[in-house]
Amino acid sequence: MSFPGGRADPEDSTPVATALRECHEELGVPPHTVRLLGRLGRVPSGGARVNVHAFVGALPPDTTFQPNPAEVAEVVIIPIADLQKPDCHRVETRDFMGRSVPVHFYEWRGYTIWGLTGFLVHELLKRWPNPR
Repeated sequence: MSFPGGRADPEDSTPVATALRECHEELGVPPHTVRLLGRLGRVPSGGARVNVHAFVGALPPDTTFQPNPAEVAEVVIIPIADLQKPDCHRVETRDFMGRSVPVHFYEWRGYTIWGLTGFLVHELLKRWPNPR
């Protein structure tokens, strides 16, 4: 389970442009409909050895997703309030490249969010505990 994303293309002028293009390519969301709320920062992704530029955006309530079947198996919308429930979250320590690192897991209705996506969810909930 993951958020939309990918590498910058030559025509992408900024990391935000890359994020909006990827969201459009993967989910069919027109870039002009996304209201940028903020940035989670640049996150090192050790497995891919790249920095991930993570952004948070809001979509209109009537947004219709048109997932690209070559990239997206399923669109899952999880209420933030559900992810904030204590029994939804756990942290395990894992060895990664010779270091012990915390790995955040979120369980919701049979889905497991972890790894980079779990880290991004954890950062989102820390920074915006009361989203509107």
